[in-house]
Formats: sequence, structure tokens, C-alpha cells
Amino acid sequence: MSSFEPRDLQLALRPPADTSFFYHDAFNVMNNVSQNWKDYDTGKIKLGDTIRWNVEIYMYGTGAPVFVDGDTGASVVNPKFKEDGGEIIILITHSGTITLADVQGHQIEYFNTVYGPRKPGDTFDVSIGVDVQGQYPETGNYVKEGSDYRYTISYEQKMPMFKNNGHEVFDFAAQYKDIYTLSKAQQSAELHNTYLKSGLRLDGNHTIGVSYPIHGLSAFRVSNLDVFPFDITFVHGIHGSYEHNHEERYMSGVPVNYKVDLNSLK
Repeated sequence: MSSFEPRDLQLALRPPADTSFFYHDAFNVMNNVSQNWKDYDTGKIKLGDTIRWNVEIYMYGTGAPVFVDGDTGASVVNPKFKEDGGEIIILITHSGTITLADVQGHQIEYFNTVYGPRKPGDTFDVSIGVDVQGQYPETGNYVKEGSDYRYTISYEQKMPMFKNNGHEVFDFAAQYKDIYTLSKAQQSAELHNTYLKSGLRLDGNHTIGVSYPIHGLSAFRVSNLDVFPFDITFVHGIHGSYEHNHEERYMSGVPVNYKVDLNSLK
């Protein structure tokens, strides 16, 4: 039996209530959705595992005011935002469960992929000036005891933010800490030019009905306000290695888009 302590989750991602240029929303990507996978051993469609995937999206206007007073006194987009060192920090926290619908005896890896801000209709490999900052926990960032893996996410982003519509500056440190244990399962992280991917690889046999929690934090930076409005796209997939011939297959689900407008930061 593992000697690891229970989960320790600490969040400090919300700045004070009177902060300008901050946005937060909770979004349900998949609500107990059963995804059907084709069994390449038999050619039959198998009852899929049940996925519940929730995210919370935090956007911070930092470094320079996102909006300024125009000539008429109305609020307008800051034309010197990038020039003055402005950035939009986007943090996405992940939670939920993956519940197995069948006995898993092969090497199975589940993927939750977040495609960074892109214009509606663009393909997933099109970059619009987004900096992929990180996916957490990072691959190999665990302590192993028996069949248990103890993971630690410890993220902190210090940033100058604003109050009073950009006329008052203060420092804020966004912090996310999550220490948790997975049994017979390992997480991985991939960083690409336009997207982040979090993997959950199961070790050995797992029985029907076992649920695995979804953990993770995704981070992006945007400095060019011209990218707004944009989509953030979420895709769940599975990567399997079949024992009889070691053939690998990757299958992905239906993309789910979350639309973001710059006016949400007003």
C-alpha cells in the first residue's frame, strides 16, 4: 500500500474583484460522453470509455492596459499594447474523470489536447502568434512507489496587472499547486507550436468501471491583440498498442470549440 499523502490542491488564480482586464469562465468540454472505439483485433465497435472533462479558463491582461480612453472618452483597444510590453496570459485548468468500459490489458494512452488560439475555420497547424508556454505536469515529474505515481504541479506566474480601467498598477502572482497520486497510470506532456497535449498511459490490467481523474494545467501567451476573436479547441483521443502484433492506433473524438472575444477582458 502506498504511503503517499492525500491530494493537496491549492488555487490562487483569481486577482482581486476590482481588477481590470481579467476574465474567468468554467466550460464543460465533455459531460459523461461515451466515446466508441473500433477494436482493430475484431473489427467491431466497442463501447467507449466515459469521459467527463471540465476546464476553467483564466485570461489576464498584463504589462500594459488592454483598453484605453479614446479621443471621445470611450474605451478603445490599446494600439500600443504590444509595443508597451503587454501580454495576455491564458491559463486553463483541467478536471474530470475517465471511466473504463472494458478490461484494459494493452498499453492504452488517453490524450487531452488543447489547440491554442486560432481563427475560426483555420486548421490546427495554423499559428496566429500564440506562444505555447507549458503543459503540466511535465513528463517524468513524479515519484514512484510500487505501482503508484505521485505527481506535483507547482506553477507561479508573477505579472503586473491593473485596476481603475488601467490607471492603477499592482503586482499579482497567479499560483496553482496540485499534488496527487495515480495508481498504475502515468501522465505525460507534449508542447508543440500550436497546441499542448496531456497524456494518461495505463500500466497493465485495469478492470471495468475504474475511474481515473483528469489533472492538468495548460498555459499560453498572446501579445498580438489582432488575433481576437479566436477559438480554443479541445480534443480527446486514445492511442493503443495491441499486444498480438504491437500495432499502434490513434483515434480522436470530435473537436469542441470555445470562442473568446477581446471584449470579455473589459
